[in-house]
Amino acid sequence: MRDRPGDQLAARGGRLLARAVLALAASGLLTPWVGNARAADRPAWQAEVDAAMQDDPRTTMADLQARLQATQAASDRFWTLLALARTQNQLEQSADAVATTQQAAEALRADTSASASQRLWLELAQLQVGWTLATPADAQARLRALQPRVAAQTDPHLRCEFTELELALLLDIQSLDEAWLAAEAVERCGRATGSVEREAGGILSLGQLVRKGRGSNLGEADTLFQRAEQVLGNRPARQLRSIIAWDHGITLGQGQRWDAALARLREAQSLSRDIGDSAGVAAASTEMAQLHLQRDQPALALPLLAESRRLLADTDGGYRLPTVARAELQALARLKRPEALAAIDRARRWDTDTLPAQERARLVRAMAEAYASQGRFAQAWAEVQRSDALLEAGRRQATDVQVNRLQARYATAQREAENAALRHRSETAQLALEAQSARQRALWAAIGTLGLGLAAVLAWGWRAFAQRRQLADLALRDELTGQPNRRAVTAYAQAQFGQARKLGVPLSVAMIDLDHFKQVNDSLGHAGGDAVLRALVAAARSVLRGQDRLGRWGGEEWLLVMPGTSVAELPAVFERLRAQFAATPAVGVTGPHGCSFSMGGAEMRADTPSLDALVAEADRQLYQAKADGRDCLRS
Repeated sequence: MRDRPGDQLAARGGRLLARAVLALAASGLLTPWVGNARAADRPAWQAEVDAAMQDDPRTTMADLQARLQATQAASDRFWTLLALARTQNQLEQSADAVATTQQAAEALRADTSASASQRLWLELAQLQVGWTLATPADAQARLRALQPRVAAQTDPHLRCEFTELELALLLDIQSLDEAWLAAEAVERCGRATGSVEREAGGILSLGQLVRKGRGSNLGEADTLFQRAEQVLGNRPARQLRSIIAWDHGITLGQGQRWDAALARLREAQSLSRDIGDSAGVAAASTEMAQLHLQRDQPALALPLLAESRRLLADTDGGYRLPTVARAELQALARLKRPEALAAIDRARRWDTDTLPAQERARLVRAMAEAYASQGRFAQAWAEVQRSDALLEAGRRQATDVQVNRLQARYATAQREAENAALRHRSETAQLALEAQSARQRALWAAIGTLGLGLAAVLAWGWRAFAQRRQLADLALRDELTGQPNRRAVTAYAQAQFGQARKLGVPLSVAMIDLDHFKQVNDSLGHAGGDAVLRALVAAARSVLRGQDRLGRWGGEEWLLVMPGTSVAELPAVFERLRAQFAATPAVGVTGPHGCSFSMGGAEMRADTPSLDALVAEADRQLYQAKADGRDCLRS
């Protein structure tokens, strides 16, 4: 199970990264078998099979199936079926895994000595094998319902299993900060339970998170992947090693170290072939195709993607095939092949709510590119708008999850403080029965303790409130430039639209788009492109008025809201901003950046029905400016 390869300009999707985490949590059996399972406890042999599964899960699955044929005891069948389901899930046989957990549930009902711990193991397994078939919101709700019951258990293996599942679901919705804490907890779990594979898996997850933007640089990710391999020592762990090599290859590709990246991916492909892991071979082929797309070699990418589609045809690759479909759309669009329309029809299969919003947005954006390559611009524009809406929905969901988790932590701390106060009052009452003097001393001690407890609760509450305010501010700011994001600038524009309509004062908006920005990224690199975006923001801050608001609309597009400005004043605004942008250096880029931008402006009139109509007119003028040769204003 591997992280979904994605567009290097955007955060990679979390669903396959999440499946990689669950692969490390999967359990199975070894032959000869070690002891028999007790009804209430995880069998001892499951610790041994954790290592075997990370080497050759297909052989482990065969052992489990043979074991299942030979046993009749309900408890033994339950644990065997549970391990078999996880093995099938690791091999991406999702439908088989779901059916096997249903059999495990039947075996548990037949076991009269079944415990609460066993029922929790079953529910965790059902969520592990079935969460990709549910919406992210439903999966998060089921996880939250399990948390207090798991917390009441003392089995460290059960708690580690829950933590790994929690990490997978946080990765699925791109909640990277919370996922980082969970990954560190998984690494600690591995050390505490003596599982080298689990410890290496936690380190691997940290490396994946650094690569996805949680850490400081790609060199840190390199170090983490090497550390994961060092932790494994001389253990074979071929599948786990293939995942590490595969993810290391992605990281090297992000750093444009193409030859080293391809070498690591071929190593991952070879290890996967050794153990008959067709999904692993497909994952490596897909990522090699992504590297070719980054190097503008779409013709070399298509055969690799065809191989991936063939290898995944007999599996339940519902979380990998969308990536293959997206890459095929991008390759066909760049080659302007008519087969792009048929590829769009195939990709519609994955355009559903079960795909995380951010991954679905990237798939829809690829459909837009394919439509545009065939001259169907109206359909392309509709898909671009839908992609933007999905990205916004994904950001809102990740923010909501973080806020809910902070609220839960605060509520837990508050309950603990209240319980401590109750215990102290009880002790005080007991002391009061012994002697009057002791009662007086205990009373003052209780008052002091209660005051400290209240102060602690208030301090914790204030920190939680401050964190929530910070999260809210982050949700309204573009992380790269610090400017208002699309949601924030839209809200400001809507308020100014209503004010201008009420007071009868002018209001103009302008859409700004950097010219040939893809060429800027190709020539200066993504870091250079980011520096150019920041240079535009710096120029705008120096020439715009205090009431003017520039917000990032998406990619290299910006919305400029100008209260009190008529359309006749727009040429002067354009020329000031144009001259200042040309003179503003892009930090880290040697010499002038040489970039320009196009602007389309529109003024609110008496018959303008809404802000959306005003922005649409500015967008139409922007397209006219681009059609007229760019580096100009049309209004």
